[in-house]
Amino acid sequence: MHKKNLNKVMTKCIDVVRMDPNTFIRDRSCMDRVLKRNPLGSADKMIMFRDSMMNYSQTLLMGMDFDFMMLHVCILTFIEAVCHDS
Repeated sequence: MHKKNLNKVMTKCIDVVRMDPNTFIRDRSCMDRVLKRNPLGSADKMIMFRDSMMNYSQTLLMGMDFDFMMLHVCILTFIEAVCHDS
């Protein structure tokens, strides 16, 4: 599938979900949470779970916030030291 076609398919899916979000976005049942099951859907109908625990946002940096901050401090210190000596 070409990039443009994939973009059109994703845009279409997003538009469909926006029209009727309650059909596609559901709360996880207790059993789904315990078993960590993925939503069951088909190629025609996608189903997504709400992320009430904010698990997705916690996985973006995967607990490496401090490491990235220290990397930025080190880079800025290095740039300042190099520029200051010149």
